[in-house]
Amino acid sequence: MQHTESSTPNSAAALTAAVNAGKRVCTLTPDDPAAWSDLGRIYAMQGELDNAAQCFNESITIDVKFADGWHNLGTACKQLGKRDLAFTAFKNALLIDSTRADTYLNLGTLLTQAAQFEDALECFERAVQQDPTLVSARSRLANQMSQRGKVQRAETLFRQSLAMDPDHIAGWMGLGRTLEDMGEAEAALSAYLNILTRRPDHAMALGSYLALLPKDQSPEPLPTATGDTSEHDWRQYAESTLR
Repeated sequence: MQHTESSTPNSAAALTAAVNAGKRVCTLTPDDPAAWSDLGRIYAMQGELDNAAQCFNESITIDVKFADGWHNLGTACKQLGKRDLAFTAFKNALLIDSTRADTYLNLGTLLTQAAQFEDALECFERAVQQDPTLVSARSRLANQMSQRGKVQRAETLFRQSLAMDPDHIAGWMGLGRTLEDMGEAEAALSAYLNILTRRPDHAMALGSYLALLPKDQSPEPLPTATGDTSEHDWRQYAESTLR
């Protein structure tokens, strides 16, 4: 059965109803940190990050050792661009619960953005240790390894992440670049093509694919939205995409 917009869980009406329900729960149980955290997550789904952060802050005010509250506060602050507050929140969450793979992942991402690469590497390693199925953590650990010249290790990690999620675009992109560094041009082309068959409009993959493709080699046919192949090749498509 086809669902209308109003019947989807994340529709505006459904989220508004969820916010109102969450407010009622917080009114009935004002000392429950989980109730405030749940309300904050709903606000975050609505894009109301300031309200979300206030709710998460309320949850840790009630219980300073509530790891979920600290993690969620860190996520909201990260999205709000409040990097220092996000750092503090994620670190506090891990001081309380050192097994949180998602928190290590988020903290590692912030550390990468801050060019603190050694600390970021440690966070991604810890994330993978705590949750070996966390695709993004494995892929970002692979990126760190690739940047350090540990290309064989990076390739293994990228392939592991893609085995878990074949549609992980960042994994294919990282694998392609790593394979280029290893001198494996054909395999790198295949990696970029795996992106383009999923996302024909992926400019970075398209640029990498065309730059690596020998001039005397014809590009693969361009997939269309219906899955058919177009008569136009990637070079023709790139004329409009990569201007």
